[in-house]
Amino acid sequence: MTLETFKNILIAENIFEKYKIDKIGIFGSTARGEDGKDIDVLVEDTDYKKWINLKKEFEEKTNISLDIMIEKYANPIVLMRAKKEIVYVTKYS
Repeated sequence: MTLETFKNILIAENIFEKYKIDKIGIFGSTARGEDGKDIDVLVEDTDYKKWINLKKEFEEKTNISLDIMIEKYANPIVLMRAKKEIVYVTKYS
């Protein structure tokens, strides 16, 4: 899935408003423009329930796995690598 397609799905499904999200960081294959089996996202908000619900909704609608990493609890080495390629998506970008 391309970054643009991912963003369009988030907007079409009102994900930003529904889950009160300002931005989502995309890293991994999607951020690099490569084919991948999942979408890796980095988020700041620590509301696990919100992210579990978003993950479930997204995966049911797209059949694509959404891997969510919460910045506060991320492994520092993995976080450092993610931040080198991260692309932030907002409903305005």
